[in-house]
Amino acid sequence: MFRIIRDVNASGVAVLLVEQNVAAALDIARRAYVLEEGRIAAAGTPGETGSTNAYPTGILGSMGHRVTLKPSGHGFEVAEGQSILQAGLDSGFMLPYSCRSGRLPHLPRHLLEGRVDYGAVHPTYLPDSDKAKGYALLCQARPLPDVVVEVHELAGMAGIRPRKIPAGSRKSSARRPTSPSCSCACR
Repeated sequence: MFRIIRDVNASGVAVLLVEQNVAAALDIARRAYVLEEGRIAAAGTPGETGSTNAYPTGILGSMGHRVTLKPSGHGFEVAEGQSILQAGLDSGFMLPYSCRSGRLPHLPRHLLEGRVDYGAVHPTYLPDSDKAKGYALLCQARPLPDVVVEVHELAGMAGIRPRKIPAGSRKSSARRPTSPSCSCACR
């Protein structure tokens, strides 16, 4: 929904958005107003009003943490205990990933700002030396404060949602030879 609103606004149509998801609204707004008991409690650009200090106590509830993707500048909220990857996918962003379990070392992403809880990542797949350089596996990482991550979103994937599909093989009495590029015995 927010992408549609952003597209409509980009075409030159003014949009007044009344939204409870403050973080998502601020992500697409040029100007923000916060009302409390019928009066303006905070007003300004999203950068000026995006701080929790700009809002009356309790208005934001438990927002979790904000993740900003660079170079696109897109952002989304990550709920407490949720991984950055899952929150990004749930927010409609197509982020590159392989296994979602922290067992593939070729997809670490660079943290430009902030810190993360690295989650259940084996040192083989994300050694301390990579952590010290600011890398994390987004499938396991949970933001501690707000974070900025260098990751290129996948283009041309709008509307395609990732799914987990159970797979297996059927037993066959005929044994096929193993392919040179396959490390398993296909049966």
